Amino acid sequence: MVFLILAGVLSLLTGFTFLAGKEKIEALDKKLNKSLNKVLVETDAFFIKNRQGTGICLILLAILFFFIAYWIKVRAPVNMVKILVG
Repeated sequence: MVFLILAGVLSLLTGFTFLAGKEKIEALDKKLNKSLNKVLVETDAFFIKNRQGTGICLILLAILFFFIAYWIKVRAPVNMVKILVG
């Protein structure tokens, strides 16, 4: 369940970063390239072009992760009791 929460937080932050703007993403890419002192991966033009759709999809994915974590925490024990008791 901790994995789902961490994946949700990461997806949420990445989604908001994509929605923040093209300039911020490119600035972050340049800072990472400077800190690594070499270009490992160039920013993918497809994700820059479709950054709004990608950001919305990542935020929806984060909501799904949080819902699944909530369901496991709250609903799964009740269903397990029903299955075991019969």
